Amino acid sequence: MSSVPPSERVAKEIDALLSVEERSEGANLASELMRLGLQRLVQEALEQEVARYLGRERYERSGSGDGDGGTRPWRNGYKTRSIRTAEGRVPVQLPQVRNTPEPYRSELWPFLKGNSDALEALVVEMYARGLSTRDIEDACKC
Repeated sequence: MSSVPPSERVAKEIDALLSVEERSEGANLASELMRLGLQRLVQEALEQEVARYLGRERYERSGSGDGDGGTRPWRNGYKTRSIRTAEGRVPVQLPQVRNTPEPYRSELWPFLKGNSDALEALVVEMYARGLSTRDIEDACKC
């Protein structure tokens, strides 16, 4: 398992996308760049939220001699989730935290999950132009 944070992995994908050698013909650079940019922004926000919650950055120790006997919460991997946007699904790695008095829940995630406003407007526009709900569902499956 890689110990590189998801935000750094996405940054490497962006660098590869922007490199001239890696670019393929017919690829929609703007769409892919927007998708990766959103993914990196959300990933960094979620990682910062966990750092604030724990009171320390990745691989930073909680301090020696605090006498808690190892009962401080710690990071414990990620859950794969996604955000639905007009550009398609954007995968996000939702951080997990263990050894907490109550289960850790991201305060940002409820605002991010679900459909984006642009996707909602697109669906309403397709319906107004005469597409059936079944056709819209088929078009929105990513």
